[in-house]
Amino acid sequence: MNDCIIKRKYIRNYFIYLIIINGILYLSSLCFHIYFKEKRNILAYSPEITKIKIGNGTYAKIGIISDLQLDNYKVYINNTYKALNVLKKNKVDVIIVAGDTSNRGKKENLILFKQLYNSVYNNTHKPVFISLMGNHDYNNPNITKTQSQINFMRYIKSYPYSHYIINNYNFIIWSNDNKEWKNYIVEDFSWIKSTIEKARKNKNKEGDPIFVISHFPPKNTVYGSEDLWGSQAIFNFFKDYPEVISISGHLHYSIKNIKSIWQKEFTAINSQSTSYVDLDDIFQNAWDIRKSSRKNDSMGLIAHLSQNNVIFDRIEFATEEIMEERWKIDFPINPSNFQYTFEK
Repeated sequence: MNDCIIKRKYIRNYFIYLIIINGILYLSSLCFHIYFKEKRNILAYSPEITKIKIGNGTYAKIGIISDLQLDNYKVYINNTYKALNVLKKNKVDVIIVAGDTSNRGKKENLILFKQLYNSVYNNTHKPVFISLMGNHDYNNPNITKTQSQINFMRYIKSYPYSHYIINNYNFIIWSNDNKEWKNYIVEDFSWIKSTIEKARKNKNKEGDPIFVISHFPPKNTVYGSEDLWGSQAIFNFFKDYPEVISISGHLHYSIKNIKSIWQKEFTAINSQSTSYVDLDDIFQNAWDIRKSSRKNDSMGLIAHLSQNNVIFDRIEFATEEIMEERWKIDFPINPSNFQYTFEK
């Protein structure tokens, strides 16, 4: 009788022991996973400000392209190759890609871009290369958000979130946080807020611009941002920073349109795309328009950054034609002098 009681107590205690141990192991594993997940996410943020001096520090030529959408579409591959060659011919000092290097977030597409880039700049002096992540760069359903960021850093060699000072001017690289394509692309504004405040402190002089490169445009600013594709949250954030020059991609709307630069509370500029062009809210998803535009309407920007101003050229990569009208923004930045308003 006593032996049976002892055995039952032993078995009960044994199972209690197993439950406690397994509970401890599970909680430890969960904490370990959360800690290192956060640790990995932290890696997406550049740990320091990168300072770059071009020439004697008074002038820099910056090429800006976006929405390459690299996949197995030969036209998009050729457009990217053509764009890089045109930027090389124009002797840009810096190249910035404003998101959506890949179409489906595959590492093969990221590798393809670097192969194209290295083939164009083979055995020549390479410009400073900066890139950020758009919604399509998170678009691989087979990997996590964190793995998408790791792949981007590994193959593109850029931090998704970073802060540069180029010839004394602040450039903030602000990636999408996820694969959302309209509303909730920014999960947390704490990084951009702290970084833009640092930029204000790091200004060379009062009235200097702060360039913020994001994939999504602020809503109701540049041509195309008034419909699905613009972010109200980004607009609400920028409206308190009149010195911001926001440069974005995502829209695919033609930058031949005069409304592709906008000024009111701050300045916004779109860089179009190298892949295909959309029109307005009526035609934005019309495949026949995209198909007919793919070979000939690839465009981007070349920014001429000097001590007194920045001048943006709109360049068509198929023809290498630079549009006659240039966008000029004088320094110091003063909203009362804004000339690219809807009224003007």
